[in-house]
Amino acid sequence: MDLKADIFDALQIPVEKLEICRQHAAIATVPTKWLEKLRSCQCNSDLSVDKEIWKTFNKESMTNYMPDDWINLVISVLNCTELGMDIVKDAEKSEVPHKLFDKSFIGTFSIIAEENKNGLFKDLVRSSEQCYCVEEEKDLDFKSENKTKIEHCCEVISRIHGVRLLDFTKNESNGSKFDNVDSRFANDSHLSMSNDETSHTNLKRAIFAVLKNSKIFLINNDMNFTVKDALMYSPALLPSESIKTLFILYQTNQFFHHFQENCNLDLSLLHWGNVELDTRLWVKVYLTEKVFLKTQDGSKDESFKNKSNSSSQTQNSARKAQDNNVNNDSHSAEMKETVNEHPDQNQLFDLLDKWICGELSNFDYLMFLNKLSGRSGKDPNHHPVLPWVSNFDFDDGESWRDLTKSKYRLNKGDRQLDIQYTMMRDSADEKDTKSRFRAPNLPQVPHHVPEFLSDITYYVYMARRTSKDILCKLVRSYWEPNEYPASIQRMQVWTPDECIPEFYTDPTVFKSIHEDMTDLAVPKWCRDAEEFVKKHRAMLESEQVSLQLHYWIDVTFGYKLSGADAVEAKNVCLPLVDNHTKQTNRGIVQLFNAPHPKRRCRIQAPEPPFKINVVDDESLIDFPPSYDPLKELDELEKLLKFKAKTWKRTDSTNTLSNALESSRNSFASRGQHRTILSDRNVVTLICLMIELYLPQEVRTMNKEVSLDERFKMCIQCYKLHKSRLSSGINFAIQYFLTNFRNSEEETYLQLAKTSNSSHCVTNYASIFKTVSDRGLPPPTPALLLSSYAHILPFPPYFEDLYELMDIILMNTDHYNKPLSDQILSIVTRKLYELFEKLHDARECLLILTPHIQRLLCQPTVPAVKFLLHNFETLSKAMGSKATCNEIFPHILVLYEASINKHTERKEDNLSSEPEVLSESDISKSFPNDETGSDDAQAGTEDIETVSWLSDEVEEINLKTKIRKPENQSSDTESNNDEFDTTILAELYKESFLLQLNTRLGLKVFIENLPRCLADAVVSSEFSISVTAKQSICWLMQRIGPTLTSKYIVRHLFRVLSRCFLFSEGSKPSNSDCHKPVLDCLIHAASLFGPSMLTLQYFAHLIHNISSAAHHPKYAPRHQAAVEASVAAVTHFITFLTDTSLMEQLKRLSKEIICPILDLLARTDVSFYGGAEARKSLCLKVIHMMALLLIRIGREMSRQHLTPLFQTFFSHFSHQQISSSEVSHPGVKSQQLNRSFDSVDSDAVIIHHDIDTRTFKVGNTVLQESSSGMRRQLHKSWFNYSPTPSPNKGIQESRSFDNENAIDNLQEIWATFCPETAYCSYISFTRFLGNIYMEKILGKDYDHIWKLSSQHEKSMNGESGRLMSTSQSYSAQSSYTSDITMVGNKLIVASETPQIETKSNLESDDDIMTTLLTSSGGMNAEGKLEGSARRNLQEFPSSQLTENWLAYWEHEIGLPENDRHIHFNQIELQPFGGHSGAVRCLSCHPSEEWFASGGKDKLVKLWSLWNNNTTTGGKKDKQPSTTNSSFIYKSHKKTINYVGIVESEQYILSCDGSMHVWDPYTGQQVNVYDSTDVKSGFALAATLPAPQRYALAITNEANVRFIDFRRKILAHEFKTVAGNSVGIARAMCTTNDGQWVAIGFSTGVISILDVRKGLLSMRQGHDADISTMASVSEKQFLTASADQTVSLWEVQGKPQPIFIYKTYQEPIHVIQTFNDEIIAGSVANRITVHRLPAESGNSGMNDPKQISEPRAMSKFRSDSFKGVLTSFSVLPMKRQLLVASDNGNIKLMA
Repeated sequence: MDLKADIFDALQIPVEKLEICRQHAAIATVPTKWLEKLRSCQCNSDLSVDKEIWKTFNKESMTNYMPDDWINLVISVLNCTELGMDIVKDAEKSEVPHKLFDKSFIGTFSIIAEENKNGLFKDLVRSSEQCYCVEEEKDLDFKSENKTKIEHCCEVISRIHGVRLLDFTKNESNGSKFDNVDSRFANDSHLSMSNDETSHTNLKRAIFAVLKNSKIFLINNDMNFTVKDALMYSPALLPSESIKTLFILYQTNQFFHHFQENCNLDLSLLHWGNVELDTRLWVKVYLTEKVFLKTQDGSKDESFKNKSNSSSQTQNSARKAQDNNVNNDSHSAEMKETVNEHPDQNQLFDLLDKWICGELSNFDYLMFLNKLSGRSGKDPNHHPVLPWVSNFDFDDGESWRDLTKSKYRLNKGDRQLDIQYTMMRDSADEKDTKSRFRAPNLPQVPHHVPEFLSDITYYVYMARRTSKDILCKLVRSYWEPNEYPASIQRMQVWTPDECIPEFYTDPTVFKSIHEDMTDLAVPKWCRDAEEFVKKHRAMLESEQVSLQLHYWIDVTFGYKLSGADAVEAKNVCLPLVDNHTKQTNRGIVQLFNAPHPKRRCRIQAPEPPFKINVVDDESLIDFPPSYDPLKELDELEKLLKFKAKTWKRTDSTNTLSNALESSRNSFASRGQHRTILSDRNVVTLICLMIELYLPQEVRTMNKEVSLDERFKMCIQCYKLHKSRLSSGINFAIQYFLTNFRNSEEETYLQLAKTSNSSHCVTNYASIFKTVSDRGLPPPTPALLLSSYAHILPFPPYFEDLYELMDIILMNTDHYNKPLSDQILSIVTRKLYELFEKLHDARECLLILTPHIQRLLCQPTVPAVKFLLHNFETLSKAMGSKATCNEIFPHILVLYEASINKHTERKEDNLSSEPEVLSESDISKSFPNDETGSDDAQAGTEDIETVSWLSDEVEEINLKTKIRKPENQSSDTESNNDEFDTTILAELYKESFLLQLNTRLGLKVFIENLPRCLADAVVSSEFSISVTAKQSICWLMQRIGPTLTSKYIVRHLFRVLSRCFLFSEGSKPSNSDCHKPVLDCLIHAASLFGPSMLTLQYFAHLIHNISSAAHHPKYAPRHQAAVEASVAAVTHFITFLTDTSLMEQLKRLSKEIICPILDLLARTDVSFYGGAEARKSLCLKVIHMMALLLIRIGREMSRQHLTPLFQTFFSHFSHQQISSSEVSHPGVKSQQLNRSFDSVDSDAVIIHHDIDTRTFKVGNTVLQESSSGMRRQLHKSWFNYSPTPSPNKGIQESRSFDNENAIDNLQEIWATFCPETAYCSYISFTRFLGNIYMEKILGKDYDHIWKLSSQHEKSMNGESGRLMSTSQSYSAQSSYTSDITMVGNKLIVASETPQIETKSNLESDDDIMTTLLTSSGGMNAEGKLEGSARRNLQEFPSSQLTENWLAYWEHEIGLPENDRHIHFNQIELQPFGGHSGAVRCLSCHPSEEWFASGGKDKLVKLWSLWNNNTTTGGKKDKQPSTTNSSFIYKSHKKTINYVGIVESEQYILSCDGSMHVWDPYTGQQVNVYDSTDVKSGFALAATLPAPQRYALAITNEANVRFIDFRRKILAHEFKTVAGNSVGIARAMCTTNDGQWVAIGFSTGVISILDVRKGLLSMRQGHDADISTMASVSEKQFLTASADQTVSLWEVQGKPQPIFIYKTYQEPIHVIQTFNDEIIAGSVANRITVHRLPAESGNSGMNDPKQISEPRAMSKFRSDSFKGVLTSFSVLPMKRQLLVASDNGNIKLMA
């Protein structure tokens, strides 16, 4: 029974759904429902999928278009009777001496000594020449263990794969024969992890195992991407010198060690095509079915079964092609017979010789090269390619194609390719100053050819045989058959790609399966497709093509794919030069590095090659001009050179591996079996190592050959190319080759003798020496892993790293489930221990970072737990920049997800390997919830967050899914929710935010975190909201007023608007979620003074209202902004002082209240929420006006607010009263001081009688209930076109629908209704007086009184009398049920609780006071109070006054894109300073504190928190001096350097000796006192994280790298070569810490590469170098006494990039800020210059503009006394710390 029949019989998968991929394996495409049924031991045979669609699903490129409920599986079939492996028994394991994982040095070498002793003893026994004969090895006696062989095999498979085995072998009487097989694995989970040590993390385990009729069916996921794919198609992913490549080799070694020691598995057939590689560089080895067989020689069956038969077949094939007798129907069979499934180098040479001699057809040879390059007929993206040989105009040889050029070049033309290549090269050379990523419309690298055959072109070729659905998905989104080429001639002209084999073999591709698409037309010289295919094939085999075919091979597979040859041939291919690291299993492959030999063709000589002429009795030989006697020799020489450069032919006789292969059945004992098994596995590891590090050289080698052939080819490849390998890999391979027991030939012969007999052999000795030259035993996988053996160049941390990753992957099931709390604690401890052992963790982090990122993509709560436990450790090891790039984007996602704790995320399929049964629900990770005004771009509006992220990090594409808890009680859910919320609230606590601020730097922190905090303030989770609110208040005090205004206040206003945003059709928001936001805003105002409220808050609210009123379309965000503004103003009024309120009164009434009232009465504005939303806003405005009345009092209200009341009540008279006038929407709204008695001349008058419920337009009277009212009103009103007035403003440009205007008019009538009139009239009349109200309302008074009476009548059933002031009632409205009234107090949206009214009130003022008291705004004594009431001057030390206010106003007024520093000599804060000159300053990256060192031998710490206290009188006020917070007194000399160690957050200070101490506790960590240096260290510096070294320079100009944690000297470099260059004056390190630059007193500059110790020197200046500063990772600045500043590159030309010569004095202090240089001179002058654009910063390249200072300022003598000695820039606050020689320090702006 064949393989497909076996699978169908066992698993009920239809045969047409199967595709054979190996001898014992097939690929099946099944629905996921079938997997579920299989899980319950039921098979499903109903797999109904259209055949044509099914065929496309079998292609790899179509897996993305497969239905979601279908999946590809690999099914391997193992026959239990043929299996030959067994699990090593426990008794035998104890005797194995190869477990060298003892981490102690003594323990490891004790085991090595014991192994050497045993090996030497065995050698001594062998030397006695005694031959031990043993009986033939037999299979295990399963009967003695009460097991059958089938049972044993089932147990082995279950233990190896850690999966339960499903038994489909049924016995009618007893049911399943093996119901109890391996019950340990008989659980419900198909992916249950095995607790047995046999399973391994690096094993690609089966998801199911099925037993049927003594055969085991292993079901596994198909491999997506293998190491072989990476080496062939993505070589940049695994560079040869990368630590990633070495870690892959380490994992493979771990796998070999595990299965050799536990399973006795022979892994000699393993190759990189069996090793899956995920995006995190974790390998999973796929054990093929051959590993479990007794013999593994079946690979030889895969080669040519009979070479003589193959030779005759190829000859017949060539003869048929040349005779134009091509059998097109036998294409597939011909290919299988001619080309091996796994072609190798030997076969290449055989076929090459035959092709050259004409024994092999062109077609067969080209198909062989396609297979060799990995192209397959099953993959449209990687389909075989053949050349177009003609344009089909003629069939007589007059239309041949030029095969020396690619089809793409012929199609596009040389001129177009040259222009394209030049433009891309120039654009690639340009440096993008804003982003490290190029523009999306620019290619990444210059190239000529994108691809030889794209999948789109393939489907166009095959359009006649492909379904419409596939064509619409891949070619065109719509079906248009006429847009596809109609003929083969048109197709050849149209396509820039090469041809496909089907056009040479298969006439059916010309016949269309679509009714509306014609067959592909053939040239006129052919009758039908069959004839065309024959003639086309004959063209390919013709002599004209054969003579040029080698040129096409050079272009498509050969040396013209790379280097200068590719550029000259205009054949630079994008996949070969873009250095892509994306995982792909297809692409262009270069097979040859030398010109391909030419094919020999039959030469027809019409005359003899020479003639003999006799002249003067002398014989002369005359040769024809074309005769070349050396031509054949030249061709032969080229052929030999080609073979020599490509490969050396292998000889498989008498090789070492051949002896191993033949002797594995002759072992006389299990101990010998273990020895030879170890040797075979070690040899396989050697092969894998060479194949991994020399992938291009072994690319054409067949990986399915026997081990002897494979080993021979690898060794030959190594000897030819070992110079390309690193020293560590070279040493390892040389160690193996030089430690054979005997010479190679003697070893081959000795092992060959042992392979002759399978019954009686001499005791087998390892092929390696018993004791190597280094005193080690024969190599085993265990020995290679030992950190003390040092055979392979594995770093010491690999063992801990692998153990950590193994724990994570094993306990998360490869990230299919989250970490448990217990495992999390273990991971945290292991992670801390790993990084503590490393001085520089960058290489380790290259491997570990993807796994850390994946752990942060767990469900929200586990991810937050992991982050809280490990952020400090990770950020400390990674450094600030790497943390921002790699970790912080995931932290932002966690903040977004924590607001809604039910949202859980799962990693993108593009960055993780898919699991079979895992569900993935895709949703967006960063929803855009911006609700502010679209004009909010500067000042106080919305800002873009994560701006730096677009420059450093690619877009993070994460997936979310909603988890629905099942079978949980409500109590459990509430407890879990409470616990989860508590965990998520930890993200917003001050302690974690302080860690983020410290480790990320202030810039990244402040540009991103305030947004998250503001969003959390309005969270529905109480604990998160409260914690975020507290943290915002804490953060405001730490960062000061400027950053608070720029970053926190903006986001608070954005969130405030979002609180009032609701979708169309929903009710207005009535929740109190906006109150915490208002509390935060008030806290900022109380912290920094009322100026923030009046100058920033009101300006923002006015801008929001103005934007909403003037925007052409009134959107929901505009409505939300207006409602938020009303709520904010109402809240802020209660906190303003009387003076401030009176100053802002005109601004409030004119710019806030009046525009809102006009907006409420406009017919061209539609409110989202209808009349209810418009009326709700109106009532809130009434409440705000009432609050304003009580705040300023009756007299001031009458004096200043009369026009406001008139404007408000005029809307009632215009819209609601009969015989009143309503103006056209185009009429401009009335001005504040304008009389409302007249109407614009352009207005159309509409009369509405509320008693008769009629409308009157002119003479037309319409009933309000009439069905035709709307249509007639529309016709009579909106057909009128008045003459436009030039003063109509924005309202004339506003487009509105006439139909919507009718709806808006009804909303206005419903808003300015009797209820609203009653609420406003009663409230204002009782406070201002009836007489006053009657006076200001004039003729409108009767109308307002009538409306109020009507509403009271409807409520109480009484007429003509208003309610008494002592009565309280609830005002029910037909438009809203959320608006109530108590007395004359308006209660909107349940914002204010119901109160009890007083029955006896003395006056209207008392009534108003009582009503406002209910809202928490005032108390009964008329004073403001409430739960949120704060004194806006309760923090006098931080109030914005005097200089601080001037600085704050200047900073918030700058545009957002302003990147310059503005030094205005504003003195903000003086510090006590030192008793002597201040020598150095160092500011912490958080800009919260700084350290200073001086001549008084002290290091002082100072706080930078805002302090605005003053001393002196009113006329001579001076800022009070701030005292130091801590003083370090352990120094004995003058301090010459103070710096902050970024990784440890320690302070490093130097006075000749180096002191490291903790600034937070004041405790000394370490002191490094150099006793061997006479005068101590001249200079010191710190390296950026994650490096943990301190640099010190001696007077001998040596740089010492000091490990300050262990107080030892790590290493030392000389910085001078040759003669003395003077004393070291200055030193700086580049931003990445890779380079150190030292300046000397003679002007010489030394540049040291920290990684390699390489030194370069250059003459920088003519005088003493005074100071240096870093600019970027590649550039630095030097300043000299010659009054110049030079910009340098660490690599490149020795000349400076630019020299600044405009300084008037020598520069002794210099720093950079963004794209500017800030320099300080001895004359107290601060000069600012631009940096040139080549430095990676924005700016002009004009030398004049660069050399001229952008700003220059000299300190005034009254503000700065003494001489400037040092300064430090605070980049985010744009402030300057300056220090002088008199010990004073000042903070200036």
